[in-house]
Amino acid sequence: MGLSENLDGAALRHKVEDILRRWPAGIGSSPRTFYHHLAAQGQVRDALAFDCMRTAFLTRCIAGLGWCNENEAWLVLLLNAQRAQDCFDSWEDYATAYVRARSTHAWLAEAQYWNHRAWLYRSYGWARETTRAMWICAAACNERMVIAVLNAIDCEPRQWMAAALTSTNSKVFGQPDWLVEFLEGADVAGQPLMEDLAEYHRHSPQEVDALMAHSGLSFADAVCPNLPRPSVLPECNDYAGQKYWLAVCLAIFPTAFYVLDEYIPFCMPRWRGSHEEIREFLESSVCDHLSAAEREHLELLIWWDDHRDLRIKEVDSPAEQERIIAKAEEISLRAHIQESRHNALKWLRVCYSDLDDNDALWRTLQRSIVEKVKFNNYFFDDTIKFALRDFPDTWWMYNFLCQNAQQTEFAVPKIRRGYFQYAGLLGFEKDEAQGLAWLDSVADIQYNHNWRAAIKNFNWFGLPEHFVPLAELGAQRNIPAALNLLGLEHNNKENNGLLPYDPAIALGYFQRAAEILHRQLALRESTPYKLIDNGGYTDYENDLQNIHFSIGVCNQRLSKQEPDTEKRSAYEKELLDNLWLAHQFGHKEAWGLFLLNIFEVKDITLAHKHLELVQQEANKGTLHAMVTLSRLHGNKHDRTLFNMKLSARWAHFAFTLYPDNEIVMDCLDHLHFDSFWKRFRFAWYTVRIPNSELPGQVNSMV
Repeated sequence: MGLSENLDGAALRHKVEDILRRWPAGIGSSPRTFYHHLAAQGQVRDALAFDCMRTAFLTRCIAGLGWCNENEAWLVLLLNAQRAQDCFDSWEDYATAYVRARSTHAWLAEAQYWNHRAWLYRSYGWARETTRAMWICAAACNERMVIAVLNAIDCEPRQWMAAALTSTNSKVFGQPDWLVEFLEGADVAGQPLMEDLAEYHRHSPQEVDALMAHSGLSFADAVCPNLPRPSVLPECNDYAGQKYWLAVCLAIFPTAFYVLDEYIPFCMPRWRGSHEEIREFLESSVCDHLSAAEREHLELLIWWDDHRDLRIKEVDSPAEQERIIAKAEEISLRAHIQESRHNALKWLRVCYSDLDDNDALWRTLQRSIVEKVKFNNYFFDDTIKFALRDFPDTWWMYNFLCQNAQQTEFAVPKIRRGYFQYAGLLGFEKDEAQGLAWLDSVADIQYNHNWRAAIKNFNWFGLPEHFVPLAELGAQRNIPAALNLLGLEHNNKENNGLLPYDPAIALGYFQRAAEILHRQLALRESTPYKLIDNGGYTDYENDLQNIHFSIGVCNQRLSKQEPDTEKRSAYEKELLDNLWLAHQFGHKEAWGLFLLNIFEVKDITLAHKHLELVQQEANKGTLHAMVTLSRLHGNKHDRTLFNMKLSARWAHFAFTLYPDNEIVMDCLDHLHFDSFWKRFRFAWYTVRIPNSELPGQVNSMV
């Protein structure tokens, strides 16, 4: 269906109603590639029969689950039945067409399933963190995919898409050891499969069992079945790699263009190929069937490979910069195939943004809208800012927001669409229920960074009055970024925040955000051997370091205004605990402030609990620890630690090792340096201390 797992209530019904309204285009995530393939094979009626059955089944499921108005479901079922009646002469005619589509689709669906699982093990995108066990699992999934592909190719209509998947995967995952042997005519039925996985399982059973559970791999399937020998397969000649499966694909579908569009990117230098080899391939007879537009697009893939990661400021020569930009502009205007124009426009957006050429960037963004290029969150907000300047009172903004919220996979456009409809802004008629439904569709922690950007950028737009309302809507949906931003506004002591200064309220927001993030972190840590996720929000530690630091600041401020000794002591303990946690999560300033605040607390017993740690750090020569020890020993109210000679000793070490650091004088001036008597006492205690006693020294004799 293509529904998010997080949808419920009004958001779910709204999404389902939208799906039902668009039923002629396919219910939910329809298998369009499969339909296109059947159509290319002249099997349009088979595709239609399959879609009629699929539509009826899913609509009945939706109605049975109570996800839609029953009358709407009946209307779709009636129209779908009328469509089938108009296209097929009888039930037998309809069933025959459906079965033809179903048999080949089942094997193609299985091939696609194992293909997807193989890529999940490898991780879509860069594979820098992919472990050896993940690679072995990916190879096992690829092996299962090849078995499904051979069956799919043996069915009518033959599946060129299955061969295309195998062509790509042979480059990425290699081929099963038995495949060449099978293609050369040997009988491989009964041969063991997944041998590498079984071997790894013997050494690390827990890891392999956990990873296999992600895909459904099973050692029960570790024997090669009887496989068909499709007549369309060419001679193997001891090779069953990328080019072999491309030949299979073109044998099934001689005029295929899509498969070449998929094939060439995996021949690029980043996949151990070369541009020269690609040019030779495009000049070969394999590509004779291509139209001029198709050939142009494939040639421009080389340009895209050269420029996709190129930042214009990396080019030193102004003349060369102009040449590169002119070429990209020409492609964006004149390329025949939309994807080529999209690639050029995407590069130009980044280029003009890097050059701070706002006029050119705005022109490129408007052309991108006309071309229906998908906007990422950054350029989406750029477009809004320009439009607020140039088209503030027109329908342009409304149309742009609607178009992008519908067509993009990015979350910020959906958040903006939901909020503007909720508030009745920028051309939207106020509809709180519909607006909240849009917000609910992205009310999940995986969109946390998107909510942060959507909220903060209201200040950038010059619309700060909408910062707090959207943040409150996010807080109601337990979005940590929204809770954190509300906390920061309440904790702003400079009286220029959007909310009244109140550290107690701020503390509540920060604590809620921290609780949610810790829960997510615990959930992640409790799942062993997780797959690598290259998308969504997973930066829990980075956010927790800042949130715990803010909690520490709130507790510090509350402790200073709290007259009750017991409550103040509790605030001080929370201050130190949260600065420690912030340090543990990687906050750069938290460690020093943690050490310094140990002498600031009024609760002497609390300071004593951390004394051993402070002494260890001071002996290493840590500035903040030496200053803290000096202050602790200089506190005349502390009967246990008060020792002015030791205080002067640690002050001497700090001043000697860090003579230009302001912290030394800021923290120790009133104790040892702000009067003649104190300076005299300090000199008396420290004049005979040799440099060999300075902490952090390395003994060269050891």
